[in-house]
Formats: sequence, structure tokens, C-alpha cells
Amino acid sequence: MNREIIAVYDIEPEFASRFVSYLKSKYEERYDMYAFTELTALLEFVEKHRADMLIISQKSIESVDNPIVPDNLNVKRVVILSENCCDSYMDYKAVEKYRPADIVFREAVEYAYEKKVETGEVKETVSDKEIIGVYSPVNRCMKTTFSLTLSNLTGENRRVLYINFEEYSGLKKLLNVDYVGDLSDLVYYFLQNEESIKSRIYGIRREYKKFDFIPPMMFANDIRNMDMEMWVSFVNAVSELEMYDTIVLDISDMMQDVTEILRICDCVYMPMLKDDISQAKISEFEERMYNRHEDNVLAKIRKFMINPEEYITDYADGMGRLINGRFKEFVREITGGAENRRF
Repeated sequence: MNREIIAVYDIEPEFASRFVSYLKSKYEERYDMYAFTELTALLEFVEKHRADMLIISQKSIESVDNPIVPDNLNVKRVVILSENCCDSYMDYKAVEKYRPADIVFREAVEYAYEKKVETGEVKETVSDKEIIGVYSPVNRCMKTTFSLTLSNLTGENRRVLYINFEEYSGLKKLLNVDYVGDLSDLVYYFLQNEESIKSRIYGIRREYKKFDFIPPMMFANDIRNMDMEMWVSFVNAVSELEMYDTIVLDISDMMQDVTEILRICDCVYMPMLKDDISQAKISEFEERMYNRHEDNVLAKIRKFMINPEEYITDYADGMGRLINGRFKEFVREITGGAENRRF
């Protein structure tokens, strides 16, 4: 993945340094970020390296005798850090400076992507798209671990987006990440204007290892209250963006009717446990599907047995170790080589 170059110019050294340091800690796998507090250094840099985006403070523009005209610099996009809330400054996109860095950066990235679409820089590519569901009526069966490992394995050769629909996903601690926007925000933008999802997803998504993910909803009622027609439309809209080749859905019974979402999946992986209660739950689920004449859904399901106790010691080393260790080989075996798979 080619990383985009982002230059930040602010005559306030402390702000520029902290802003870029914070963003680097979160987005360094996707962007190359540089902080500048002197105009000469910025000019020398952009002369040699064309920046994909310049984030420049309003004070920095106004601090010199001849105001800087960003159009004259070797940069593709310009975003102004304004001292107050406004939509534009000198005909440039402006975002309010003194807010959480994640929010400021998200707005800047969304704007940059919108401009790419307008100028035709975003090339739609044809790919073998797939939607993979991971679901089980059985609890504590490593469903989320399987989903994350599958996403990472598939991400070795494909562009992957992971979406979690659980009430308590635990992703903040599991992946050791923080985030501002989440799935609730993205759904809100989708309901307001379906076309906006193209730019909004750039600002909300996060990257982990070899895949992207949408931070899960924080409140269970947000999942429960969404009708399944909306969820189906939402997932299909994300899949059609041509941003990703594979969408991995970590499906839970928090949704009103999981059957609706299973129908749009190309394949559904269903982990199972050996105990009698778990087997009874699987049997009841399949009986329900037969009674509802959901033969097409049943045909997509790939059941497999799993023994979580085999991987207890791996959990002690953290999620990163787990999804790249013995469990990765287990997932590779179950999926037949997820990184090269086609349905």
C-alpha cells in the first residue's frame, strides 16, 4: 500500500509537534506525516516531495508580510486550521483547530477524498468482490478471534474491511486502539445521504495489521433498533464502493434477524463446540432454517469444530500474536487458504 504524504505547517511548535506525533501513533501505516514550524523548511520539502495534503494553520498564513498562497505550493489538497468555526478560508476548506486531533484529521481526510472523487483521481477497479459472514448460535466459540484472523489472513493479498455487530466487541482493548467515530456515525451519514459514505468511511475506518475495520457501535440499542433492510442496504453499499475486495461481517444475535444478513454473504463460517448444549443449539438453528425454506443460506454455511482450550496460552501474548500464530494456521486450514480463496 502506497502511503500518502501529509505535511502540517503551524508556527506554534508545540501544537504542530503534538498534533503530528499523536496522528503518527494511530495512522503511520497509512500516511507519512511531517510537521513544520518554519516556512523555509516546508518550501524545501514540498519542492522535493509533492504532498498529498497540506494542513496549515490560519495564523501561519497570516504571520508573514505576503500571505502564503497554498495553490503556489507543490501540494494536491489544502486544509486550513481555523481559529474559529467556519467552512472555508481564502476559498480553502477550513476545520476548527482546537478540537480533538482525531476529529480534525477525520474531517481533513474526508474532504481530501471528496476532492479526489471530483477530479477523477479515484479509479474504480474491477475485482472479485466477496462478503464473508462469521456467525454461530453458540457462545464463547472464538467467533471474533476467527473473524479477526480471517481478516488478517485475507488481507495478505486483498483489501479487507472488518465490521463487528456485537454488543460488547472488546476491540478497543483487544487491538489496543482508540477511536472517535464508529459504526453508529457511519450509519447516520448513510441514512442522511447514501452517497456520503464514500468520503465518510475514509475518516472513520481504522487500520490494524493487514486489514481495515469500522469501530463497533458503543450502544447495543443502536444495533437492536436498526431494521434488517437498512443493514442489508448498508453492507451492500459499502461493498459496492470498490474500496475493498472482501468484507468480513462478525455477526451477532443482537441483530433483529440474522437470516437477512446471512443471505447476502457469499460464504458463512460457523464455529462449533463439542459439548451437547452447543450441538443442540446448532441443530435448532438448522431446523429453523429448514422450516423457513432457507436452503440457500444453509448451503453457504461451513461448520467447523473448534477447541478454545488449545489456544489459551496464545491469548496471554495478546491478539497480535494469536492471529499470527498457531490459530492463523488453523484458520488457513479451515478456509482452504483464505489469502488466495475465491468463492
